Amino acid sequence: MKKEKLEIFYSVTIIISIPLLLAVNTIYLIRTTRSAYNSELRTKADVVNAVLAESFRAEIEGDSFTKISSQLNAIQKQQTDITQAMLVQRQNGNYFIVSRANDAPTTLSPGTEMQTKIVYERKVPVSKLINTTVNRQATQGWNVATPVFDANNNVMAVSFSTIAITRAQAIINKAFTQSFVIMLISIVVIVVLLFRHFRLVGYIQLLARQREINQTMSDFLSVATHELKAPTSIIKGYIANVMDDTTSPISDGIREQLQVALLQTERLNNLVKDLLNVSRVEQGRVQYNIESVDSTNIIDVIVQTFTPIANEKGLTVSFTKPAQPLFVKADAGRVQEIFTNLIDNAIKYTPEGSVFITQSINGPTIITSIRDTGLGMSTENRKRLFQRFYRIQNEQTKNISGTGLGLWIIKQYIEAMGGKINVASKEGEGTEFTVTLPMM
Repeated sequence: MKKEKLEIFYSVTIIISIPLLLAVNTIYLIRTTRSAYNSELRTKADVVNAVLAESFRAEIEGDSFTKISSQLNAIQKQQTDITQAMLVQRQNGNYFIVSRANDAPTTLSPGTEMQTKIVYERKVPVSKLINTTVNRQATQGWNVATPVFDANNNVMAVSFSTIAITRAQAIINKAFTQSFVIMLISIVVIVVLLFRHFRLVGYIQLLARQREINQTMSDFLSVATHELKAPTSIIKGYIANVMDDTTSPISDGIREQLQVALLQTERLNNLVKDLLNVSRVEQGRVQYNIESVDSTNIIDVIVQTFTPIANEKGLTVSFTKPAQPLFVKADAGRVQEIFTNLIDNAIKYTPEGSVFITQSINGPTIITSIRDTGLGMSTENRKRLFQRFYRIQNEQTKNISGTGLGLWIIKQYIEAMGGKINVASKEGEGTEFTVTLPMM
């Protein structure tokens, strides 16, 4: 009897504790998220106002305050989240509004004057959360005061703007409502499962089995691609030997057929190589020898290699070298794979025109741009471009070979080495890939 009571007590404790802990965790997460999101919005508001302040430097120095007022109205018309934009200056020890948007106040409130005084004295931006109105709807916003400095680093004016958080609040409130609904559903599910004698263990075992199957499939892919690599290389070698008349002369007809076989073997070999790389990436078996790498020299060698291929298509490949070699903190072999893939793709997908490659320094990073005047791509294609096995399928690309794995693989390499890759493109006008890697 005592044992049964203990079991009942244990069951009731679990049934009460788990939903309670879930509710507490959800509430805590909501509060933390709200605070973090609010902090992020404040940072963005500071950045927006800093940009506005910097853009008015020349007009302030030239006392073109009427022009600034017109610009503020134009900005607010385009960006409805920005309200109450104005410019304040200190004159003879007092503070005056010298430029303002139509919805901004005509005189300084005590709070705004104090905010201005702090900016002048401390030379730092000051932000505060205030109540405001956007499209006749009451909301909140971050009111930011940013100093505008002259050439001697003296504050010559203070730029004010209020960044409304209407849409952000709506998104947050919607997310919080959904969180509470999900929490209630979760509690109901948990209680039902607990009352059914804690059969969640079965689901955990099923999940473990699924992971085991996935690992088995990954291992099979790794072994299969590894075993295929050697035969395809041997076949390719023998075909090349026959075509080079190593054994005996062959007719043009046979040579043509062997050429097709060699191309298809090369495609198969590339697929095997890409699958092997995918398997290594997924299993975390890729080794990175991080060192100082002369990225400029690597790109120069690749460009020289691909120039004859581009010339056969009537294309020009130009590499605008920087004034001095740019060294990145990366793996030399991976860097070569990355830019070989991108330059090769640029040539493949450019029927006519040019491929332009440039490098520049941006803070602690090296930015490399590969731009072509080729086919370009749609917005939908750009969204899926870095997915595994994804290739753009249309009438223009049907004869272009590829596995659809190259971009996924180099993206993993770039991110693993602390970099990032971006793409900008427009159909019929070309594509630009931008690779950012940390500078050594």
